[in-house]
Amino acid sequence: MSDLGFISSDGVRLTLHATDVGWAARATHDALGDIEGCAMYYGDAPGHGIDELADTSPGELVCTF
Repeated sequence: MSDLGFISSDGVRLTLHATDVGWAARATHDALGDIEGCAMYYGDAPGHGIDELADTSPGELVCTF
């Protein structure tokens, strides 16, 4: 994350999975717990393991709340 210049807000956790052909990311907040959050992917990010992205299209933001 530091290589990207990413600066997180207090309580925000970002999970990032990137390959040479795409990426997937999921953001959660300590106040919401692990089951609530938002996710998005672009390109092809095989093996990202983010359940919320199962029925979405690239670039589509999905949130659990």
